[in-house]
Amino acid sequence: MPTNEAMKKIHTPDFQTLFESAPGLYLVLTPALTIVAVSDAYLNATMTKREEILDRGLFEVFPDNPDVPTATGIRNLRASLDRVLANRVPDAMAVQKYDIRRPESEGGGFEERYWSPVNSPILGADGKVDYIIHRVEDVTDFIRLKQEESEQRRITERLQTRAAEMEAEIFRKTQQIQIAERLRTRAAEMEAEIFRRAQQIQEVNNQLQRELDARKQAEELLRASEERFHLMVKHVKDYAIFMLDAEGHVATWNAGAERIKGYRADEIIGRHFSCFYTPDDVQAGKPEQLLKEAETKGRCEEEGWRVRKDGAQFWANVVFTALRDQHGTLLGFTKVTRDITERKRAEQEIQQNSVALEAANKELDAFSYSVAHDLRAPLRA
Repeated sequence: MPTNEAMKKIHTPDFQTLFESAPGLYLVLTPALTIVAVSDAYLNATMTKREEILDRGLFEVFPDNPDVPTATGIRNLRASLDRVLANRVPDAMAVQKYDIRRPESEGGGFEERYWSPVNSPILGADGKVDYIIHRVEDVTDFIRLKQEESEQRRITERLQTRAAEMEAEIFRKTQQIQIAERLRTRAAEMEAEIFRRAQQIQEVNNQLQRELDARKQAEELLRASEERFHLMVKHVKDYAIFMLDAEGHVATWNAGAERIKGYRADEIIGRHFSCFYTPDDVQAGKPEQLLKEAETKGRCEEEGWRVRKDGAQFWANVVFTALRDQHGTLLGFTKVTRDITERKRAEQEIQQNSVALEAANKELDAFSYSVAHDLRAPLRA
């Protein structure tokens, strides 16, 4: 039967392959801004090759467009990266115009691009920045669509102006053929109706725009939060990190949780987390007590036996943290579990060895006393 260490090796994923195959556009930089890793999606988006950019400076590979004297791509990106290094927190940038150099095989020169970048630090054990993950989203098509919409609005305005001029001309000619009063009345009615409907359409458009802006902002905040969470989970190998809803049902699942507890996400999401506890703990209401303590105090931590999917038990360190919205309403909990069975066994072995050593010392004392007594007996005789 494979050992625990063998099983760990069998199921350890190839994180380099996973990173390079990720659908997102990612660069990994050193604090000196040297490129040390890049995803395939990033290479495709920037028309570059991995062997040509690794171990080179970021701005050596991606310079500003020399044909655009006002280009600010390098300046803005360097400022963001400096903030990440100084503050050691992620830095989300506004949409940037940063043109990309075309390969000579495709005609050379630069291609106009727009990006939405986020720069996030990866901290070492000493709290210093070891790497920076530079993630971007190519929003060029979106920006161009906005520009096209602006041009369409200008065309519409010119057409409306021309229409107004034509209406004025028709009205003038109508006056010339002696039906001015009737046409003037009808025109006034039509203009009033057009104005009223135009106001209604404008108000509807304004409301739709406000809703779209609010939804886009909410989606961007949610995406940024999910990306930070996924990044954090990706770099944690020995912890099960997941969320519970307010009633204690599993809402999310990560690879560490699957490795430690044995459940796949589609097997466990929606089930109550009490399935991780021993029958005695469940009967005693321990899962509910821990959630209540976390809800009351905001956090609770404890150690105890937990049950894997296959029924095997392991000794775990568990931390619950209550999650609340801005109004204080309980949304659910985060749960972080660490398998410390080996540490527990080591502590038990140390305790058993201490007991055995104490017993051996007592036996040695008794033997020494007996020998001393026997040696003194002939002397007395």
